[in-house]
Amino acid sequence: MTGISKAGAGRGGLFTLARLGLAVALLAFVLSRVEWTAVAAYRHTLSWPWLAGFVGLIAFGHLVSSAKWRLLLAATGHHVGLWRLTGLYLAGQFYNAVFPSTIGGDIVRSLGLRRIIGDTRAAFASTVAERFTGAAVLVVIGAIATLLALPHLMSTRDGIIDGRLAALLTLIAIVGTTVAMAAVLSTRTLAGLRVLLGAVTAVRPWLDKLDRFQGALRAYRRKKTVLARAIGYSVLFHATVIGTIYAGCRMIGDPGAGVGVLDAAVITPIILLIALLPLTPGGYGVVQWGYMVTFAAWELGDVSDAATLGVFVSLMLTACNVGLSAIGYAVHTLSSSFDADDRESTSGQTTPAAVVDAEGSAHI
Repeated sequence: MTGISKAGAGRGGLFTLARLGLAVALLAFVLSRVEWTAVAAYRHTLSWPWLAGFVGLIAFGHLVSSAKWRLLLAATGHHVGLWRLTGLYLAGQFYNAVFPSTIGGDIVRSLGLRRIIGDTRAAFASTVAERFTGAAVLVVIGAIATLLALPHLMSTRDGIIDGRLAALLTLIAIVGTTVAMAAVLSTRTLAGLRVLLGAVTAVRPWLDKLDRFQGALRAYRRKKTVLARAIGYSVLFHATVIGTIYAGCRMIGDPGAGVGVLDAAVITPIILLIALLPLTPGGYGVVQWGYMVTFAAWELGDVSDAATLGVFVSLMLTACNVGLSAIGYAVHTLSSSFDADDRESTSGQTTPAAVVDAEGSAHI
C-alpha cells in the first residue's frame, strides 16, 4: 500500500469514526429526552389494528419500490420476477440498516441483479434510476413541505432541538440531492473530469465506465412512459410512508391522536430529506432527532411529549424495517445458494453468472 493510499484509508477511517461518534451522541441525547414511563404506558393504549396497518404499510412500501425497480429493469430488456426482486431489494435495505453505509445497499442490489441478468450496465442503471426517481419526487414534495412547515420550524428552539437547524438541513438535502443527480447525468461533468484526470492511467477506465453508465441512464429519457410510471410509483411510495407515520402515531391511541393525515404529510418529507444526509451511518441519531424536532415544531405537546412520540414512532419504524429486511435478506441468500447449487450441478455449460464473473467489468 502506497503512502497516499494509506493516508486515504486513514482519513476514511477517521471519517467513519466521526460519523459513528455523532450517531452515538445524538442517540444518547434523543433518548435522554424520552419519557420512558409514557412509553411503558403505551402498551395500555396500543391499537392492534393500527399496528397491523403500520407493519402492512411498511411491507407495501417495499413492494412498491421493488415494482418500480422491476419496471425500470424491464425497460432495458431484462425481466425478473417481482418476488425475486423484492427479496434482493430487502437484502439491500438490510445492508443499509446494519452496516455503516448509505449507498452500500444499492451496490449490493446492483451486484446481486448483475448475477441474475448477466448485464452490469443494466443492473446498475436500473438501480440508480430507481433511486433517482424517488429522490426527485422527494425533493419536490420536500420543498413544498418545508415551506409549509417553515413558520413552525423557525419558532422551535430548545437547545439542539432547533427547528431552524432542521430547516437548514432540509435545504442542504434539497440542493445537494439536486446537484448530485445533475452531476451524475451531466456530460459536462464527465468532460470536465476527463480534462482534469484523463491523463491518469488508473482513472481513465473508470471515466470510460462512467461514460457508458451515463449512456444507459440517458436511454431512459427516450422512455417517457416508463419514466412517468416510475414517478407514479415514487408518489405512491411516499404516500405510503406518510400513511405509515400516521398509522404509527394512531396505533398508540390518545397520545398520538393529535397527528392528522395532513400533519403527517408535512412532517414525513422533512424527516426523509434529513435522512438523505450522510451525517451518520444509516441515519441513526439524525433521523430520530428529525422526528423529535418536527413533532415538537408541530406543537404535539411539550418538547418531552413530542420527543417521546416521535422517537417511539421512529424506533418502531426502524425495528419493523430491520425485521422485514432481515427476512428478505435470508430469503435472498437461500435462493442465491440454491441457484449456485443448480449451476454447479450443470456440467458443460457456461452460465450467465460465470460470464458476468469473467467479463462483468467489460459491460459497464
